[in-house]
Amino acid sequence: MSISISANMKLCVIILLLLCVLLPESSFADNYPENVQSNLVKAGKNSEELKKVLTYYKNEPQKLKAACFLIGNMDIHSSQSYYWVNETKQKIPFNEFEYVNYEKAIQTFNKISSANKLTPVKYTTSDLTTVKADYLIKNIDEAFVAWKSRWATKLSFEMFCEYILPYRIMDEPFTEWRNSYKSAFVAPLEKCKNLYVREVCTFLTNEYRNWFTDIFGFETKKEPQDVLSPQQILFRRQGYCEDMANWGVYMLRTLGIASCVDFTPYWATSTGGHFWQVAFGEAGENIPFFMGDDTPAEFFMRREPSKVLRITYSKRKESPASFLPEKDIPDCFLRRSNFIDVTNQYWKTYNIPITLYPAYANEKVSYVAVFNGGEWRIAWWAKVAKGKATFERMSCGVVYLPFIYKNGQEIPAGDPYLLKQIDEVEQLKADKAHLQTLKIEQKQNYLIFRPNAKYSLYYWDSTGKWISLGVQTPGAAITPQSVLYYNNVPYNALCILIPEYSAGKERPFTVGNNGEMDWW
Repeated sequence: MSISISANMKLCVIILLLLCVLLPESSFADNYPENVQSNLVKAGKNSEELKKVLTYYKNEPQKLKAACFLIGNMDIHSSQSYYWVNETKQKIPFNEFEYVNYEKAIQTFNKISSANKLTPVKYTTSDLTTVKADYLIKNIDEAFVAWKSRWATKLSFEMFCEYILPYRIMDEPFTEWRNSYKSAFVAPLEKCKNLYVREVCTFLTNEYRNWFTDIFGFETKKEPQDVLSPQQILFRRQGYCEDMANWGVYMLRTLGIASCVDFTPYWATSTGGHFWQVAFGEAGENIPFFMGDDTPAEFFMRREPSKVLRITYSKRKESPASFLPEKDIPDCFLRRSNFIDVTNQYWKTYNIPITLYPAYANEKVSYVAVFNGGEWRIAWWAKVAKGKATFERMSCGVVYLPFIYKNGQEIPAGDPYLLKQIDEVEQLKADKAHLQTLKIEQKQNYLIFRPNAKYSLYYWDSTGKWISLGVQTPGAAITPQSVLYYNNVPYNALCILIPEYSAGKERPFTVGNNGEMDWW
């Protein structure tokens, strides 16, 4: 009988010990933030790796909170990469890092591609299903060490989480970068230790003006991935402005300086877009600059941006992606939810109330586009109420065209609106009942005639397309007095002149009551 009691007591002790071990973790798991619990489910088999991170920090509340921040927002992050296949879809192995430098890698690749017709195959891997515990723990620990830097003493925990802690910036291929960047730039980073943040940005920009080559406009990207990995930046030392922006942020975060990438998806009065860095100073002030190009003193906004957005790690409510499924959003940056609108920190802005055509009055969301690269490009969004939409913090000096997005199509949904520099909004509705003859003269930086070239004039119509107003030529002998004449031009219309040699850089213009032209 005593033996039986002893066995039962042993069993009870074992159960109690197990409960002591398991209950706290189980209890804590129930207290994970909702987004963390949701992402652990989405992570599938990799959830065990993420749980290891949470368990590892269960006795370090602040690091645990940082881990929850990363994991809770991890579902919107992924890596873009690619591989090459030949005509028979056979994968062709090629690793640029196996070569002594990028030039040698390109030479070898060109030899391979000359013997095979190669095609890149893009693929995306979710961070939730691939990031391992060891990497995440190491990143968090190193970020907390960086937070102790002299530049971050007044940095809030929220700012630390957004602008020092994250292990990635965009959709770059997933690689380590904190230690490798510290090693690659050890000497100059050492020289920064006693400088103020603004001085650090100035010093690094000057020190590395020729280190990285911006190839935008000189080389066409053959790879389908949007941005280079941290290691590709170190190896290639060339890329686009987004790669230069990431490069600078990696360096600053390695030092312990809070920093991020700001960008304009499209210039509103020109072609293309741009990315650059922003550092946060000792007092939390924004310090924009462009690593290797513009110091903080040299940096300024040279032209009207469609929007200026700041990339964050966490999800925000600045995008329709926070409440709409991806299929109901135009295929552009608005399908992301990790950015905030900072346009008014760079440019004079104003809210634009826009009335949609009656056919689209019941839409839930509308968009506005700017004219960039020869076409309208979606720049921002607003909710629709009773056929009206107010687009907030829009850059002055820009023409905007409202759109709706339905069944995968971007559909013009209203007349163009011109937001002038003096906060004056004009609706550009072509008045086809009142016509004029338009005299077009040459204008430096906008229009220089070529001998015998054909020039087509168009105006934007309420049917949602450009309508031709005819073709003219200035003749063989071009002089400063050369002009073009077009008849039947509607008053109050948005017009554009397209030469036969167009490269998509022409700007639309309006015509005043006295026939003067203003280009936008």
